[in-house]
Amino acid sequence: MASYPYITRIRRITFWFFVLVFVVTWPLLMLYTFGISIEPDRRKPVVRTGIVSVESLPGRADLFVNGKDEKKATPAVIENLNPGTYSLELRKEGFESWQAEVSVFADSVTKVDKAVLLKSATQKTEGSDAMHNLPAASASGAVLTAGDYILFTGDLPSDFRAYVPEQNTVLTISGASVSYLSRPVKRVEKADEGRGIFLLLGDKSVDGVLQLQFGRDAMSLKDVTGEFEQLPDRIVWYAPYLGTIYSLSGHTLYATRELAETGERKVASRIVGTGRVEGTFFYLTHQGDVGQITSLGLHTEVRTLSSPQAHAAIQEAEASGEEIRLVFASRDAVAWLGAGNVLYVESDGGTYEYPSIAWALGDSRRNRLVAMQGTRIISISLEERTVNNGRPQPWECVAWDNEAASPVPVHHLSSLLVTQGDRILLVPVLSHVKGAVRTVGSRSAPELYFYAESSGILTTVNREAGTVRSRQIVDTAGLLNLEPLE
Repeated sequence: MASYPYITRIRRITFWFFVLVFVVTWPLLMLYTFGISIEPDRRKPVVRTGIVSVESLPGRADLFVNGKDEKKATPAVIENLNPGTYSLELRKEGFESWQAEVSVFADSVTKVDKAVLLKSATQKTEGSDAMHNLPAASASGAVLTAGDYILFTGDLPSDFRAYVPEQNTVLTISGASVSYLSRPVKRVEKADEGRGIFLLLGDKSVDGVLQLQFGRDAMSLKDVTGEFEQLPDRIVWYAPYLGTIYSLSGHTLYATRELAETGERKVASRIVGTGRVEGTFFYLTHQGDVGQITSLGLHTEVRTLSSPQAHAAIQEAEASGEEIRLVFASRDAVAWLGAGNVLYVESDGGTYEYPSIAWALGDSRRNRLVAMQGTRIISISLEERTVNNGRPQPWECVAWDNEAASPVPVHHLSSLLVTQGDRILLVPVLSHVKGAVRTVGSRSAPELYFYAESSGILTTVNREAGTVRSRQIVDTAGLLNLEPLE
């Protein structure tokens, strides 16, 4: 039987052994927790790491990094990656593999949110096209979206038609006074993405305002002329929950609440710029103050522009009478398109210029801009002001040799539908992600495209042929066939 001193000695040795293990491993565990790896064979043995977050449409796709199966399915997070470029691949049975090069930076998260997987040729579901002919009067006016409707305008209210893609039906205006239907339409204002469609009547000046309302089987007109103390030059925003109409008379912004006793309320004066991004209206005053109004009617001040570029743009707008087009606005940054197709971004780090911009889209959910610069599509993340001396660096998503592209507004995903020549392309547009550009359809030159996010239906309008056609391209299982009906 072992003696007591012997047992005590063994216990002490065991205790100090575990203390030594703890002292050695605890710093390593703490470094790992804070995203720092130790690699003695490298030139810099202590490396700060980054993270890649991956989502896909559809989900449950197998994830491979540099050809290695990570044994994870989307949505997934890969941690402790050394800074650098990685090959990312998503695989799912019945779908084409999705591949991209992903750049990882120290102490940052590279987000690949909702990578779109296309169905394979053997599994592809042929979308059935629904076609409808347009009346001659509707085929000559402007075309715009109104929620899930495609609105065809005309010179008179009686010429208006609305196409319903989900039902493949065309609505006309009913129940309106004959005098309304025969009065000339001076301007059609799209004040929001749904119910905010207003017709400003008149020949030389506005003498009446009608609100277009959509029903299941027909459209109707509501006379809101009496709601205004003075008839507006423009209607710029509509908050349906409060029934508030925001309008411009000259350069003064007014709020008019329907059926309210208080009448019009002045919101701001000397407006020199406006813009809309995903359910929010922005305005810019001559003093550089930027305000925003949500679809709920919530009004807040965003920030004040103070750079020389902003003041120069404001002075030019006041001199020319042309509004500045705001592309994006938040408490962190404001972006606008200026003269000469220059995109300006003012943030806490300074004001930066991006030349040769054909179009720009704001993405408030990802706090970034997507723009066509020359013949390349770029993504500008506004969360990276501390990188590269504070300048939001443009990330080149794709570049072509000599031809630009036009967007179909489907930028709620990580990819953008664009038309280029006779092709419809699916382009990945995430920062630090360079994926393959895929041709997903063909188009004819006179065709216009409209997309309804809620239904996943792409509508094609051929003005020359006087036809409108719809096809569901996105469902919960992924992206469907985009080839148009011959």
